[in-house]
Amino acid sequence: MKRQNRKNKRPINLTARDRAFLGRLGDFGLLSTEQVKYLYFPSLHRTRKRLLQLFRHGLVRRIERPTRLGEGSKTYLYRLSPRGARLISASTPRSYSGKGSHTLSPLYAEHQLAINRFRICLELALRNCAELTLESWRADREVKLEVPGDSSREVCPPTLVPDGTFCLRAEGRSYTYLLEIDRATSPLSRLRAKILGYLRLFASSGRVGPIQGGRFRVLIVSSGTTRVGHLVGLIQALPATIRRPDIFRLASEHILDCDRPTLLLGTLWQAVSADRTVLHGQPAFPSLRSSRQHQVNHQCAVQNPILDTGGHGPGG
Repeated sequence: MKRQNRKNKRPINLTARDRAFLGRLGDFGLLSTEQVKYLYFPSLHRTRKRLLQLFRHGLVRRIERPTRLGEGSKTYLYRLSPRGARLISASTPRSYSGKGSHTLSPLYAEHQLAINRFRICLELALRNCAELTLESWRADREVKLEVPGDSSREVCPPTLVPDGTFCLRAEGRSYTYLLEIDRATSPLSRLRAKILGYLRLFASSGRVGPIQGGRFRVLIVSSGTTRVGHLVGLIQALPATIRRPDIFRLASEHILDCDRPTLLLGTLWQAVSADRTVLHGQPAFPSLRSSRQHQVNHQCAVQNPILDTGGHGPGG
């Protein structure tokens, strides 16, 4: 019966939106139905209907989302299929091959969806902010940062792979951000080593991988407020000889709300100052306090204060 249904399936008329979606799906790697809706469709009903058509024609791969008993009806995650990749090969990232497993581990799936939720919230927020633009986004598979050695006894990983690396542009200046999504599955000792690695990278001069001038800010989005508190305490406890703990901004995953994406641009972040004071209500992104600032879109950055002096340093 299934073979007969596939053989007699109605032909599909691919629209410009379909092609754009397939290209973005190859870029994101994995998207839930809800995430596809926020990017391209006005309702979940229309999203599910179109995704089903694309799936039946072999243009996307559908994977059942890992759920626990009692969590409700099953939902699906979507990947670009080999056929879909061939169709939009001209606009598909070179690092994407169209190959992938038909099953996903729950940890990997939820981690990847959280990364993509951050990216989608950022894109949605910037739609209402003419003064900030997203210059580039590079996935974890595209960026590998070599950590320079030093004479200290602090243990750092030899390489760092951020969950996302992106650049924003504001008033002719670029700001570089490295994203870390913390699902509270790693021990704090491992996170401490990564934090030390980022601080060592920041202290180095010159170009670090895709980061010009070696200047950046690290955004850590964790699973809850308690976990954020633990990470803030971890940064506070770093030796006094380690400088610039203020390059980190921390927030819980509640900030990733696709229905209220401008929360991401607001002041719901925490930071630790050079004297190890915890700073609440901090912005993570630049706001534009200029002579024309009072006349711009008031949704932009939720009227954040200007960036901390030297927060990013030259080159973002």
